[in-house]
Amino acid sequence: MVALLATEPDCYYPVLAGLPEKSRLYCGNAHSLSVYDTRTNRPLGLVELSAQPVGLCCDPVTGRVFCALGDSGMAVFDPETDSVVPHIAVPVPVNALGYVRSSNSVYCVGDSAIAFIDTRTLKTTGSLRLGRLWPFAACDGDEGRVYLIGFSSAYVVHNNSPDHYLQSPTGPVLVSRDVFLYGTENASLFDATGRKLVVLRPGPNRLVGIPPGTYFLLRTGTARAQKLIVTR
Repeated sequence: MVALLATEPDCYYPVLAGLPEKSRLYCGNAHSLSVYDTRTNRPLGLVELSAQPVGLCCDPVTGRVFCALGDSGMAVFDPETDSVVPHIAVPVPVNALGYVRSSNSVYCVGDSAIAFIDTRTLKTTGSLRLGRLWPFAACDGDEGRVYLIGFSSAYVVHNNSPDHYLQSPTGPVLVSRDVFLYGTENASLFDATGRKLVVLRPGPNRLVGIPPGTYFLLRTGTARAQKLIVTR
């Protein structure tokens, strides 16, 4: 059986988030949030917002709904008090959101950084620079990981690291001469024979005098190397 839910006429690019614990479904409109009862599929009302939400996620513990508003930051709807915190100070324009149960955090993914928000205090607890555009994100809330999908690659951010860090779950990383190293620790680049070639530092790095081929990147303090292919 398929039920048709009525949406607002200005809902051109809807975003959805469900809260099974409260039997609620939220749908983002141009400047509002539609609330539905998932038991009856009936609309319960509208929540006014200052901008069009581009991403939604729910905290099943507090029941709060976090709304990414792009350049306008983030708003939070609290159904328990039927009120909206219209603006949460976030250091990046928020394009996507993900909830991580293990740390009671919302990951706010922007064009070039991630900010971490405590869902209880609504305060920023940290941030991680990305260095490229990541338009889509999904979370594994129990494992404390957020997966970032770009136009040519995918990465995962681990919440259980002191500084958070990125690694590729999709195989070798393809790079040209410019390499952006995430996190706060240095990394060493080795060739296939185990010879150390260069030390990369957090932020932008440029590979000079290294021919195309397969190499291995080992971050300081870790034992697992990541395969890296220099394409040109």
